[in-house]
Amino acid sequence: MPSAPCCPSSPRSAARNTSRSCAPRPRTPRSPFAGTVAADAIKAQEKDKEIGEDDARVSEKQLDAVTKKYTELVDELLKAKEAELLAV
Repeated sequence: MPSAPCCPSSPRSAARNTSRSCAPRPRTPRSPFAGTVAADAIKAQEKDKEIGEDDARVSEKQLDAVTKKYTELVDELLKAKEAELLAV
């Protein structure tokens, strides 16, 4: 028997759809380096044995430092802009 559509068009179909497929999925926890192109490149190089574990950890720490630096810069700019908008 085919499963009911996720977003049914009729109320009758909606009553039959008891699956959890329509429910929003919770976000998975992310590592501090997940989702970045640079972090993925580091992990791929480590996996392919192009760089050692020590070099990978050093690279990840450098990446983390650069990310933190620019995150703090954006936060400062945001605070300045917020203060500017509140002054007006």
